[in-house]
Amino acid sequence: MDMPNNIFTKNFYKLKGILLFLFISTLIIGGWKIAHLDDYLFVALAEFFKLLISIEIHISQFFLNNVMGIQSTLKEDVIELPGNAALLMNPGCTGLKQVIQLFLIMVIYPGPARKKIWYIPVASFVLFIASILHFVLLAVLLNAYPLQFAFFHDHLSRWIYFTIFFLVWLVWEDYLSKPRMNKS
Repeated sequence: MDMPNNIFTKNFYKLKGILLFLFISTLIIGGWKIAHLDDYLFVALAEFFKLLISIEIHISQFFLNNVMGIQSTLKEDVIELPGNAALLMNPGCTGLKQVIQLFLIMVIYPGPARKKIWYIPVASFVLFIASILHFVLLAVLLNAYPLQFAFFHDHLSRWIYFTIFFLVWLVWEDYLSKPRMNKS
């Protein structure tokens, strides 16, 4: 008789965590859009974005040339691909905005501060790596399917990236946000 109650309770707390994440995310991302923080962020951190773009685009080009076997050339913040295709990395491609948003979510979301201190930098690193892989994926898709690039950029690859964003939070929720129970 206790079993259905335990299953309900366990699933309720998972759903509660997801709903809280969605609520906090909506407030932060919605407030971000309403306040036009992209414009402010891109201007205020212009030099940092240049550095981040330079690092990420060089890593992306290395990955394309040496792992994917697609010979590309680099011109500042543009990767040129075979067949006259080119992909521009702009500040929105760096993942910094999502790292800041994740930071805000993590600060507001319940959990032990001691774990947040190390998890936020680790999660940020994962999001930066995901941004690079996102850019490489777009370059590969642009090279193979240039006519479908808009679909891949605006829909498919964003869903993949935000799934990674959600999974980073889910690791926090499922494994780190609650105090450990001592098994006696």
